[in-house]
Amino acid sequence: MKKELSALKPLFILLPLLVLGFVLFWTLFGGTLSKDFQFKSAPSEQFTQEEIQGAADVVLRRFKYGFSGCTMTELLYGGASPETGDWAEKHGEEEGILFYSDFTTDDFFAPNNGFNPNDTYAYQWYVARSHGGHWKIVNSGQG
Repeated sequence: MKKELSALKPLFILLPLLVLGFVLFWTLFGGTLSKDFQFKSAPSEQFTQEEIQGAADVVLRRFKYGFSGCTMTELLYGGASPETGDWAEKHGEEEGILFYSDFTTDDFFAPNNGFNPNDTYAYQWYVARSHGGHWKIVNSGQG
């Protein structure tokens, strides 16, 4: 029994180190916000500022963990209109918000994510929900 446990000892050491390494990698090398980053919102007849901020937070979280080598300079609330309801319904949701963002890329990590090195991108984020539930990104890309 002791021999079996000692054989697993390297696994008990290696596994936490791998998890820690993964977390550190995404923390250090994930997408970042520029020092002069701006989130630009506007009054809405359909959503409160808290709801808009909640949807924006979903975008920022996705950017942080999915866009390594990229730096977001601006996120702009694009509003909600009958058109946003149309695309939200196509994704099985009731309501949606459109955001626009600009970000730059580095020359090391960004190309591994399919972006050109040292370039600037304009991106659209389609965020939707149903029944006042949690926001989720249903589509995104260059616009």
